[in-house]
Amino acid sequence: MKQIADEDVLRAMESGPVTIEEVAQKLSTSWAKAQAMLFGLVGQGKVTYERKGRMNIFRRKQAGLKVVPPVSTHVKPKSLSQVTRELEKYWLDVSAQDVVETERGHY
Repeated sequence: MKQIADEDVLRAMESGPVTIEEVAQKLSTSWAKAQAMLFGLVGQGKVTYERKGRMNIFRRKQAGLKVVPPVSTHVKPKSLSQVTRELEKYWLDVSAQDVVETERGHY
């Protein structure tokens, strides 16, 4: 039986997300072997998967790509202690009973 390397499986995923069946077809191997290889790559952190109904959809992890949301120039960062001091005034006179009654009032 032909040996299949992790790189072969990753190459089969270059075009986008794949199912176990698609990898098995592309690599001409059994479904069980493809499943074992894909979950092995998940364990190594090279691939992620999500369950869609009865199917597992596998995606390559993109190393080094991080999405950084744009930050407005007028936003000034505050320390945790500053934020805590600002929020404390809203919680000084609130009891657990007040919170429960307010929440029950929503339903």
